[in-house]
Amino acid sequence: MEEKIELNMFLNKLVSAVLRKFEKMERDIALLRSDVERFKQTGSMKDIEDKLRNLEFSVNSLKSKSQIDKSILKLIETDEQERKM
Repeated sequence: MEEKIELNMFLNKLVSAVLRKFEKMERDIALLRSDVERFKQTGSMKDIEDKLRNLEFSVNSLKSKSQIDKSILKLIETDEQERKM
């Protein structure tokens, strides 16, 4: 009987802890939703999207430049090898 009471107390504590975590998650979700709405209303979201797009463009440009640089280096190496022969 005592074990059953201890188990019941443990389960109650466990359920209470899980419930607190879910309540915190719900509050966090509500805060995020209000933040998103505030961003939409102030136009900040568009600014963030524009900055992200510019960053993506810069990264893609760097990737392209890197590929061009690699191609040029490969051509130079090939040319040097042909000269040595």
